Amino acid sequence: MILIGTDGGTGHVYAFEKETGKVIWKHAVTRTLAGNGGATTDVLGSDANAYVVAIGDELLCLDIRTGRLNWTFQSGFTGNQFMWSRGPAVSGDRVFFGGITGVLYALDAKSGREIWKRDFGSRISTHLMASGEHLYMGTADGHFYKVNQKTGDVVSDLLVGVTPVGVPFSTGDALLVYLNSRGGDGGAEALACLDPTLKTVRWSQKSASGWSLTRPYVWRDRVLAGNESGEVIAFRITDGTRQETYSLKGTIRSIGGVDDTFYIGTLNGTIYALAVGQVKKRDPGEIRNLRTELENMMEEDQRFRTRVEDVEKKYGPNSKELEALWKEQTDLDKRLLRRVEEIIKEYGWPGKSLVGPNASLAAFLVIQHADYEYQKKYFPLMNEAMKKGEIEPRHLALLEDRILMREGKKQIYGSQLKRDEATGKYELWPIEDEENLDKRRASVGLEPIAEYLKNFGITYIAPRKAPNKK
Repeated sequence: MILIGTDGGTGHVYAFEKETGKVIWKHAVTRTLAGNGGATTDVLGSDANAYVVAIGDELLCLDIRTGRLNWTFQSGFTGNQFMWSRGPAVSGDRVFFGGITGVLYALDAKSGREIWKRDFGSRISTHLMASGEHLYMGTADGHFYKVNQKTGDVVSDLLVGVTPVGVPFSTGDALLVYLNSRGGDGGAEALACLDPTLKTVRWSQKSASGWSLTRPYVWRDRVLAGNESGEVIAFRITDGTRQETYSLKGTIRSIGGVDDTFYIGTLNGTIYALAVGQVKKRDPGEIRNLRTELENMMEEDQRFRTRVEDVEKKYGPNSKELEALWKEQTDLDKRLLRRVEEIIKEYGWPGKSLVGPNASLAAFLVIQHADYEYQKKYFPLMNEAMKKGEIEPRHLALLEDRILMREGKKQIYGSQLKRDEATGKYELWPIEDEENLDKRRASVGLEPIAEYLKNFGITYIAPRKAPNKK
């Protein structure tokens, strides 16, 4: 059975046979507001009932087999101005309804009896989503809430600062929702990925023409979003990196899929079927320019670092000249990092197959020289790139060691040194399982530790092996 609702002067809820398209039943929705009538949300089928919200913020419960009206519930909205209502959610024997008035209701699914209600003080701006023991929803004042289904108590409250809209979606590890400062579902400004505990916004992606869908479409490790200029863009869920772009004609209105085929509907009435891999090809000139830009970044990354040793010898380790040099390098590092982050959002990790080994190394160096929070942020992405052959294992080993050192932990590959403040000489940061250090170094393509330390004037003394216990 397929359930749909229509709006207009008088709207209807229809039930169709899935195989033939034959109408099984239809129910007239006669309530009107400012000349508009009908259903304002998708029809939600659950067990023996179908639920839909009518114009004027009235929740209808219909018998799913016959279309007969079982019960109705009104939120108490008394305004004369037309406003779109938000879709309900069903969980177990309860149906949840978020009113235009800002009140969230828990109702008995069979009778419509009110079980509890909670006033959030602002219009509920997203459709409701039930997941596990909780409800998720946004409000017009820029909050996104996690609510206990049994009691209505707020479990988590994240201020995103922009009105959440549309239909939130949970992947289990992330929550996806559109954001729109104008408050409507169409033309949303950003697609946001939230931590499921609602502690932070992990990432957001904007569209210049506005996102035109009400719900994100998740496929494997990606989320697909469509915009008003006819683009469907796939982003990696973990970090928001753009993966593919599909360029079509007409505002994107719906996305669905079966196996490796996507079905995309547009406002002009066209439906596209696309096989995975039918992606927009990058212009070769664009990639050449990107490669050149990154290679130039490598020169900038080393611009002041190559002068540090000479300035330190001439003026001393605590001199104002050395301090000024490092300030210039730090300011430059921040600018380079901002640009590399933009590149990662657009292309994913700029690996060897995309921009060549030197340009890819330049991107690595920018992250290697960034603050700890950025190293930690991009390490999972870079680790995945390394597994695909896009980053040299020896380079990632350096970053892993540096992260561990900054966390006060023992390093793995022996790449990080610390300076003795009293003598000014370098010494190794503590190493995990030092007896097998050279084996690990060899596994990622690094030279033996003794050869590496000669570059710093250090003679390596291997740890003594513990005697075998008899």
